[in-house]
Amino acid sequence: MEGKTALKYFMAVQKYIRLSNGREYVFIPKNNISLAWIDNNDVNTVLSMTRGCNCNGGNTRTRIFFPVQPHDVPRWEGTV
Repeated sequence: MEGKTALKYFMAVQKYIRLSNGREYVFIPKNNISLAWIDNNDVNTVLSMTRGCNCNGGNTRTRIFFPVQPHDVPRWEGTV
């Protein structure tokens, strides 16, 4: 998809996000991958989003969106 980059959510569930610039994205789960095509100008913003975690007794932040791996898009599309 021209001008867009595929990113995935850390869980295989539907996830809606709205950025401060007003753009909205929905990560759609298919074949155990939740994926959305993000405008290239928004990729760094989405990748920098985190969630709180009380992992190992500490209050830490963990990433929730990631770049796709080479096999993720064909698997999500159901072409493999």
